[in-house]
Amino acid sequence: MGSQVGHAVDALFPLNENGRVGNVKFFRGQNPEVTADQLAEQVLLANHQIESGTATRINNIDDGE
Repeated sequence: MGSQVGHAVDALFPLNENGRVGNVKFFRGQNPEVTADQLAEQVLLANHQIESGTATRINNIDDGE
């Protein structure tokens, strides 16, 4: 696994006084061949979009709002 995985883990689950979240599973969608690095890259991209203010908030996923 590449260093992107570690960066993604840090972004999603920062260390705090209680330790770190463990045993998290991600649904790979329609691509069963996705690698840990590819998934981490998408997590980091989403995190960057949130931090830079370029992400679009969706309040109701069923209505696309």
